[in-house]
Amino acid sequence: MKTIKFLALHHAMPHANSHTVLFFKNLLPELKKTTNVHLTWLIYTPNKIDTYTEEPDVDILDIHDFKNALEIIQKVKPDVIHIDPAPNFIFYAFYLVSKSLNIPIIGFFDHYVGGKIERTKLYKSFLHEFFQNSIPSDNETNKKQFMRRGRFFIYKYLFLLKSQITIPLSLWKIIKDFFMFVKIFLNYTKYPLYPVFSCDLHFLDNENLIQPLINAGFKQSTLLVTGNPMYDPACNLSMTPNKCNKIRVLLLTASLYEHGLWTKTQRDKLFENIVREITKSFDMLLTVKIHPSSENLNDYKLLIKKLGIDIQLYQSGDILDFIKNADVVLGYFYESAISYALIARRPTIICNFYNMDDMFIKKGFVTECKDPSLLADLIKKVYHSNPIPSHKIDEYIKEFHYRSDGLSAKRVCNGLLKLIQ
Repeated sequence: MKTIKFLALHHAMPHANSHTVLFFKNLLPELKKTTNVHLTWLIYTPNKIDTYTEEPDVDILDIHDFKNALEIIQKVKPDVIHIDPAPNFIFYAFYLVSKSLNIPIIGFFDHYVGGKIERTKLYKSFLHEFFQNSIPSDNETNKKQFMRRGRFFIYKYLFLLKSQITIPLSLWKIIKDFFMFVKIFLNYTKYPLYPVFSCDLHFLDNENLIQPLINAGFKQSTLLVTGNPMYDPACNLSMTPNKCNKIRVLLLTASLYEHGLWTKTQRDKLFENIVREITKSFDMLLTVKIHPSSENLNDYKLLIKKLGIDIQLYQSGDILDFIKNADVVLGYFYESAISYALIARRPTIICNFYNMDDMFIKKGFVTECKDPSLLADLIKKVYHSNPIPSHKIDEYIKEFHYRSDGLSAKRVCNGLLKLIQ
């Protein structure tokens, strides 16, 4: 039986459950029903990666062991390469080399594509990130370094440059690509979709993405609506019986500070307000789950220590296990973590204390809380009677996730096999 070799790029070790990791986690078992599969992760972080435990049919490579994308592709000899069709120096390096070698590229578009950011906030975010002394995926063993994130940004561009030279590209094309990235970074709100990075096959989260992508210049023949395999396990998620006689509240934080959209003060104040209000109520039990790779666990440990409150704090672990044990879910903003809660049909509250333009609130898929002092009462209200009717959740799933049948991985598998054959 033929073995399909995948190469996937990731900004952190694959034990951190990002979109890409969960995509493959749910896709590979489906693929293995019909063929052998081998997955190679290329990890790109500022420093060489720590030691790791090898798994059957999975390899992990460190970008620091190679000079360019061509070296890595020649070593792995992949049948398919997974990248995001987005402006990223590392992705683009593999995009160019893959195209030159006629290796199929696959990518995924979820329902966040096309989101807009106010230009002044965008520039502020870029500057904030460039001069940061750490990156969100850093752990306790990584030391802070002056302009660590900016140095890594330069490293990634040099990796792209060395990859462009190996193809080889003309000096004019290299210069043109450089200014293409400058234009994209400075006009992010104007160009939310980038057909210049298009793959051979794009899997789409929902049907509503087709026309905007075609309008932007993507070929319709490369677009396949499948739903997202990462959400398949949430479609029929049961709930663990509540034996603690308290309302089990799950707070899913978001990396808005790490991406420069909030200040540290904003993030800390919001978190502290939520924790204080919930822990005042003796009939509630709070669990906090932060982003698996884009937030810093130590930051939250310090916040909790400052508050002097003993609460359950986690970064690793399957989000479905947390949702399974939750009666009410809290979030900051619409994102994949909140999508899990909605698909699993948990009462969900967005703590919109800063009056953000939230899509889920606008469409009536979640309950909004704008005042921290009202949060505890609102949690009790939605726990006893969720004000979001079931048909609204059905509407949400149809609009953003195609179907709730748990068969997205199977549809991706079928499309992928056709591409390779």
